Amino acid sequence: LCFLPFISAIADYSENIGIIIMLNQFPNITEITVKIASFFSVVKYTFITISFVITIVLGIFSGIKKSRINN
Repeated sequence: LCFLPFISAIADYSENIGIIIMLNQFPNITEITVKIASFFSVVKYTFITISFVITIVLGIFSGIKKSRINN
């Protein structure tokens, strides 16, 4: 679970590289470059969302556990 943010960061860098390549190739942008950059964008946001949901759920469980200990 700890590696999910790192996967997101790698996908973000890969997406940025794809965007730079598209900017340098303009107006002759290949479809494969667009699809690869789009894929990394989806991967990035998917792993960011999963990381936030896991963080929130673990925070809730931690709060419940601490409230049970204090009572």
